[in-house]
Amino acid sequence: MKVSIENLTLAYGKNTVVRDLDLEIADGESLVLLGQSGCGKTSTMRCVAGLESPNEGRITIGDNVMHDSSSGRTVPPNKRNVGMVFQSYAVWPHRTVFENVAFSLQMQKVGKDELVSRVHETLDLVGLRELAERGASLLSGGQMQRVALARSLVMRPNVLLLDEPLSNLDARLRERLRMELRELQLRLGLTTIYVTHDQVEAFALADRIALMQNGRIVQSGAPDQIYTAPASGSIAEFLGVGNLFACSPTPGLSGAVTLTDHDFTIRVDATVPDHSDRLLVCLRPEDLTVTPMHEETTAGVGWAGRIDVASYQGASVRYRITLDGGPNIEALATGSSKGALHIGERVAVDVPPGAAQLLVDDRNQLVGALS
Repeated sequence: MKVSIENLTLAYGKNTVVRDLDLEIADGESLVLLGQSGCGKTSTMRCVAGLESPNEGRITIGDNVMHDSSSGRTVPPNKRNVGMVFQSYAVWPHRTVFENVAFSLQMQKVGKDELVSRVHETLDLVGLRELAERGASLLSGGQMQRVALARSLVMRPNVLLLDEPLSNLDARLRERLRMELRELQLRLGLTTIYVTHDQVEAFALADRIALMQNGRIVQSGAPDQIYTAPASGSIAEFLGVGNLFACSPTPGLSGAVTLTDHDFTIRVDATVPDHSDRLLVCLRPEDLTVTPMHEETTAGVGWAGRIDVASYQGASVRYRITLDGGPNIEALATGSSKGALHIGERVAVDVPPGAAQLLVDDRNQLVGALS
């Protein structure tokens, strides 16, 4: 079902954690609320679940109003048909897998035959049918999280809410369960709100990302849109999408900026304001080209520099390079051993046309707002 959030405000005393927030989640859409700790993403989700009472605003699931501050109407959490999966597994260790998943249906007084059928059907979905009679205390972390997911899915919720459910798992298991979660969401057509501070997780699971700062949504879009076109310097820095350098317009040269701390000029595909002291140029590591620089190499092949760090990451190699007379810069190349460069090697770094992006530097403003 679709979810509509209008003018949502939530405050604890003088501390406002969600500020006049508007959000629409389409039927069957996977929306990820992404942001740093304390930005208001979990509080927003808890308002949808009915676990928090907003000071202002209106929340609708399907055609039913769940909360309306103006009229004082609030539907209790157990009447909203919303499934929730938390960071902690919250699995009863003294019960079997079957008993854990069946508990919510027992509370709803579902008949025995239907209960057994729905529990087995849901355990099939999450790959735990063969463990139905195993005690929960004997499960691995990944299996426990599947039990927690099954316990929500068995209710056939209108909306599934997930609050950092994979953060307690190791990296490899997290990656596998991301794919399983995404596959399950697509197969069932579930309307899903997923909360995380992990950018990779957000990109992997979302149809759309709503990025939050200081209780507000500051950018919303498909994962590739968020990554390739961050709306500001603080968003780009949080996403880790590039090398960020303070800059200013280059006098007498249209469509170019000069780095504030180094005499480096970079072309940008954007209109550069005539006067601004709050500009950043963003150079994504994967957009840069790094080639060996031999003694016979002449000028004009790019910025010259030396590799300080080479970090092999399997499918890629990440380099940190100190440019001659310039800043440190990071570049990402494919992980082929044949073309690998080495620490101390002299290289040329090229910025292809259109690779540099100009952003507003709002990072100090954000720090002030959060303090």
